[in-house]
Amino acid sequence: MPLTTPAASDGVASPRASSSAARARFWPISVIALSAVVLIFNVVRLIGDSALVDAGVYFGGARLLLEGGDLYGTRIAVAGIQLPFTYPPFAAILFVGVFAASLTPGVYLLTALGLGGLFLALFLVARRFDEGLLGPLASASAFTAVATFLEPVADTLDFVQINTILLGMVALDCLGRTRLLPRGVLVGLATAIKLTPAVFVLFFLARRDWRSVGWTAAGFLGATGVGWLIAPAESADYWFTVLADSGRIGDPAYVGNQSLRGLLSRLVSDETLVQALWAVTTALVVVAGWLLAARLRSLGQDVLALCAVAAVGLLASPVSWSHHWVWAMPVLLVLWCRPAGMPREVTTRQPSIPSARSAPPDSPSSTAPAARAMRVAVPRPSPWSAPVLLRRGVCLLVIAYLILGVHWWLPHQRDEHLTWSGWQQLVGGDYVIAALIGLVVLAVLARRWGRPAADVGPDGSAVGSAAVLPGAGQANLGQAVPDQAVPAQAVPDQAGREARRSSTEPSVSEPASKDLTTAVRRGPATTSGPPTLPAPRSATPGLPQESRRAPTPEA
Repeated sequence: MPLTTPAASDGVASPRASSSAARARFWPISVIALSAVVLIFNVVRLIGDSALVDAGVYFGGARLLLEGGDLYGTRIAVAGIQLPFTYPPFAAILFVGVFAASLTPGVYLLTALGLGGLFLALFLVARRFDEGLLGPLASASAFTAVATFLEPVADTLDFVQINTILLGMVALDCLGRTRLLPRGVLVGLATAIKLTPAVFVLFFLARRDWRSVGWTAAGFLGATGVGWLIAPAESADYWFTVLADSGRIGDPAYVGNQSLRGLLSRLVSDETLVQALWAVTTALVVVAGWLLAARLRSLGQDVLALCAVAAVGLLASPVSWSHHWVWAMPVLLVLWCRPAGMPREVTTRQPSIPSARSAPPDSPSSTAPAARAMRVAVPRPSPWSAPVLLRRGVCLLVIAYLILGVHWWLPHQRDEHLTWSGWQQLVGGDYVIAALIGLVVLAVLARRWGRPAADVGPDGSAVGSAAVLPGAGQANLGQAVPDQAVPAQAVPDQAGREARRSSTEPSVSEPASKDLTTAVRRGPATTSGPPTLPAPRSATPGLPQESRRAPTPEA
């Protein structure tokens, strides 16, 4: 029976319901407002104290391209140092438009686009784990504000880098829904701007999504072709000469390089051995990351799969400066928001209702009815349960660590990082080690989610046997299971409905199944006893209830 308030039947909400709705809106709106104040304050502080290092390189590259200078042979003077332009020609063309007026308006534009990209990525992640609109907006706003204090994002804003712009493009392409562009085009465009987003092809390959792979290639080739048409000499120079010279990007052994190559360069002095070890470890990480992404996507865990692919790209790149690790922000949001340890739904085997007319009383089917697959909603655990508190505690510890930027505490001037002790090497490679540990933990969890697991009671505890439903855990239905404990409800799966529709015998109608699915997502107010199915309709009017035909069991 649906839950209603006394005034609901008259079409007027009760005062208690109105008060609860007002409180439910008050807190998200308050979080959004407070986050906006904190965000504006910190961004103004960062930009005011910034040397605009990367913005100066972008501006200088745009000037060189416009004036016909040597884009890749000229070093640009910024903040007292000489830096080369390292991006593809297509990026230089875009920077011409960004800095068309002068340096300052371009800085403001890139900062706004970067914050917008970060917020968009976090909002798309939050939508997978929270219902409605205000909740995801509040989560994305809060984590965007917090992110401006963390090293990867704070340095991105300080340098006026484009990392968070690319983050937003990739997240929108992989997690969003847009009719303007086919899926894969934005990843291709991001790759044409900066080559590292090419790794996200693994996200599409994980599901053998050849259409998206094709659109990624089309987006990259189209943008690169524009670069060839507008700047043919610079394009030839970049793709045939500059691209192979990784040394012009910077010293791979520098502490700021948080990649496998950087870690190995600090550990091993022989460059030939470093190259060999890097090739082997990179190949292993890429293959393992692709397999992990395929496993996660088969379970419907697209957000985790995307984060895993991002970690693979950062580890495999020859140079991943610490401010490139902006993908830590979606990971932190997942740690905070995601229901702990269990998917949204599981598949279990429920005995079907025996039929009084279809089988004699002494037949085996009348005494041992066949089991059929049932889809069971899993309630979220209490926000004060031990797994949730542990997960959020880890999230807060990581946030504190990223604020401190501990690896910069080590001696790193004048090649001092080449003489680090063992514990200093561990601290100096903290991002790399954390990413490797995270991938291993994610692989263990993916294996656990995909094997036969326990049924889940109202408190989230294991009470029987079930198997995780492929696709569980992702908010692909658009609604999250409410935070309060919702008793599990059995829902016939799609295969069962197809079998019953093909039967000539009376069966549970499709609208009834849809209504029951809706009831599972919302959850009744109170239930007791085992899960129940709605009473099947009688094939003959007036037929006694015990003689009515039950749904046909699955084979």
